[in-house]
Amino acid sequence: MKKIVLTEATIETVARRFRMLGEPQRLRILQLLQSGPKTVNQVVEALGVSQSNISRHLQALAEASLIARKRSGSNIIYSISDPLVYRLCDLVCHSVTRQARRRLAQMAGLAAVPSKQRPAQTPGREERVGDARTPESYEEVQKPCGLPGAVDSSLS
Repeated sequence: MKKIVLTEATIETVARRFRMLGEPQRLRILQLLQSGPKTVNQVVEALGVSQSNISRHLQALAEASLIARKRSGSNIIYSISDPLVYRLCDLVCHSVTRQARRRLAQMAGLAAVPSKQRPAQTPGREERVGDARTPESYEEVQKPCGLPGAVDSSLS
């Protein structure tokens, strides 16, 4: 793989984009806009959050060039300007899913071992009540992340 050398300006731009995607409400907005352009009111209605909150997030996403704005009469219509954001979200979702499946497999392996034969817990890392879940309770791990893109099936 070819090594990519990033300039300081590029590093700052990439970091800003990741910060934009680090806010759950912004991911919800992107997910909503995936179905097509929306007005602020449509986003507010769909997400059930205050208009000032949504406007702040839309402004941040627009400044990061992730979404575009277009005036239509008295409304401003928001749409995705960089569809690659869905590819990035998909890659992260697949990684999280793989990690969760690995943890489930480890937990299933430990559940099959009688408690006397299980490895000792690391001090300070005691298992909390309710943490021992079965694969059935991790139904969401099997579901897509909700921001589908063009992820290779080889990632599954």
